[in-house]
Amino acid sequence: MRHVEIKVKYVVLSVVAALLIAAFVFGTYALQKDGGKKAGFGALAETLAKHYTITPGRWFASTVSAGSADDIEVSIGSNMASTSFSESEHSLTLEEAVDRLERLRERHPTFEPQSVRLRLALYEMKLNHHGRAKELYEEEIASGGKLFGEHELAYALLQTMHPEEGKTPVVEGSVTAAGKPLAYAYVSLLPEQRNSTSMPARNFYDTVLADERGTFRFYDVTPGSYQIIYGTTFNQIKGNTLSHEGTDHIKVTQGHTTTIHSEFRPNLSIMPLAQPSYRAGDTITFQWSQDPAAAYYKLTLIELKKLGEGKWEQLSHVQLEDRHTETSASYTVNELRQYAVPGGATSYGEEQYRIHSPYVLGLAFPGSEWLWQVDAYNEEDVQISSSRDYFVIEGEIDLLRIQNEEISEGDELFLKGAYQEAVLAYEREGSDQARRKAATIYMLGQDHHGKADYRKAVDLLEQIKAVKERDLVDLEFGYRRLGNEKKADELLKTLEQMKNNEE
Repeated sequence: MRHVEIKVKYVVLSVVAALLIAAFVFGTYALQKDGGKKAGFGALAETLAKHYTITPGRWFASTVSAGSADDIEVSIGSNMASTSFSESEHSLTLEEAVDRLERLRERHPTFEPQSVRLRLALYEMKLNHHGRAKELYEEEIASGGKLFGEHELAYALLQTMHPEEGKTPVVEGSVTAAGKPLAYAYVSLLPEQRNSTSMPARNFYDTVLADERGTFRFYDVTPGSYQIIYGTTFNQIKGNTLSHEGTDHIKVTQGHTTTIHSEFRPNLSIMPLAQPSYRAGDTITFQWSQDPAAAYYKLTLIELKKLGEGKWEQLSHVQLEDRHTETSASYTVNELRQYAVPGGATSYGEEQYRIHSPYVLGLAFPGSEWLWQVDAYNEEDVQISSSRDYFVIEGEIDLLRIQNEEISEGDELFLKGAYQEAVLAYEREGSDQARRKAATIYMLGQDHHGKADYRKAVDLLEQIKAVKERDLVDLEFGYRRLGNEKKADELLKTLEQMKNNEE
């Protein structure tokens, strides 16, 4: 509820005066969900409004929420995606908020409260009613008001939808989703040379607003290299993925117009797995639909942890190196467990130190659950489509589930986070795989201090009998950390020879 200042032109009765004072002190104007009815002193204010002049101090609609997942605002680039939305238990959709603010203006046409007009303009803009938003902002300017903050930015963006007469753009282009114009998208240019990335991009970087045809133009941009980011709502790109073609390394030079076209292409469909769960020795076959423009596909496995009903936490994200030219791929569970996985550890203090499980145990370890996706690439190794939407992982989803089975003492201790005890158990076990696991933990550090023991790691790796490429990579890294450049260079040459022999 918001305060309403009530001014009385004429005081007729002392009772009325008392009521006016009460309304002034406690003045409220509640916009309830039941169709805009007033309550308490809000009702009194409406009654008095029929006879006296009411001058609102501030007028706001109730909190506006996304309303549904489709209305969430997203910012998409070739290697990033972020979302921005707010929720409230007593929230309105944008359409409801606009309707109530418009009705408020109709009821009280004798005044133009700034906050109503500006907030209405912002909501109209979010609903892609850009002509109406511009009218409201220009009404505010014509009445002597000034635009600040988000309203100043919104009005400036509205001016960028149309060509500037007599000027040549330095960047121009278009963006589509599933072959249709991505109308009214925010288009931002992020400098490649930057220390960090801030979102939403339009608040921090050169940004323009695409028109109804999805076309856009930049006029005053500092020469250099940029990455392009698109801001829109999820419902406009749902079921599509931004192709990386044309979104990276945009060169801006003075006196030259750079032309680009970006496309959100339809997602690949993935087929349900044949079994509800898998165990060691089983073969997992992944299948997906075809992208006619794809030269090959790559699989990604995303380790998940269930937090509650329909809620998941992403723990690790591993893209397999193998390139698949067909629309299916098969791996045994044992093959995935032997897969060389890049990774590390996360530390949030002494009580929250976690080594990423796949880095030590491999993929598909017992009891784990994985979301899988497939990405399509063209001949230039550029990702052009994917099977996964830009959104949070929630609800019931089709997962790759690995059955619980008997595991070694070292693995059991590792999964409990008892890393110091785990390395001792692995050393007692003495197998090649156990030595690899212990060496990995030694290289990362056994606790939140992150102090690595490269000497122990190297000693364990040197004891491995059936040497794999991953072992040589880890040995080269360990020896270099120990300052033995000669040995590290020898291993590097061996790795290069292995790579040449494979080719």
